Amino acid sequence: MTTVASGMPGAAQHQFTNPDGGAASWVEVIPLAVRKQAFAVRFLSGLALASLLWITQYANGVLGQDYFLVGLIPLAIGGFSAKNAYDRAEVRRYSVGRVQFSVKQRLLRAWKYWAFGAALLALVWGLQMSAGQFQAYWWYAWPALFPLFVGTGLYLLRGEVVLTPDAAKAKSHYDAVAQQARQAGQNPTAFDRFVEIPLVRYAAAILLLVAAYSFGTDTGKNSGWAAFACVFLAGLCAREVSKWLLILAVGGAIAWGLFAGIAALPVSVAVIIGALIIASTLKK
Repeated sequence: MTTVASGMPGAAQHQFTNPDGGAASWVEVIPLAVRKQAFAVRFLSGLALASLLWITQYANGVLGQDYFLVGLIPLAIGGFSAKNAYDRAEVRRYSVGRVQFSVKQRLLRAWKYWAFGAALLALVWGLQMSAGQFQAYWWYAWPALFPLFVGTGLYLLRGEVVLTPDAAKAKSHYDAVAQQARQAGQNPTAFDRFVEIPLVRYAAAILLLVAAYSFGTDTGKNSGWAAFACVFLAGLCAREVSKWLLILAVGGAIAWGLFAGIAALPVSVAVIIGALIIASTLKK
């Protein structure tokens, strides 16, 4: 392993060490061979998934339709990830330690996700029952299984690796330095500050999700793409929960391309995404 100076403003004036004298943070140079390997793995993974989609579409006789473009999504993600991995010549490392969780701690970490998932299932199935659609569409509630799986995973996790106290201080410092570097030279306008208000961003995200549902239930030729675009833009507005939205949007698009027919965004999915945004807003 090769270590070098940070090269970041203010890094030379701050040295973080653990009580045992070891470095709490250091910069590791990534060998070129490792970067090439990371590039190949990421790009080939995206190409493999894209090829699987196209082969399935060819077998279903829809390769020449809009579904073909869905295969470009994993290919683009793989290519973008591969380029980032190759361009990353160095990475900052932090010292870590392992903490063990008691059964009580594991339950406290998991129960909120279990309760949230169960509440979403009850909400979606209740709406379907009231509309007489439960028997035919009960499985549309599958996104609500995500928080249940997360809660189960947290309960089964008996411990985790965490930063040492001095490494946590180092990370806070370097994150602040990086944030200052990104903001250097920026002069936000009044409109920029307005659109950064969380209430404005989340309201826009909800409106975009309503539009996504409207496009998703339409049978037009490009309605699936319009719904995907609305969910993607909603993810940009509600970036605090954008991982959920991105997973749902990309996963839905890939499923649409794989099965060549799932183009509509079910009402249950729209309800779940909206609930995630509302829950995140209430935490602010």
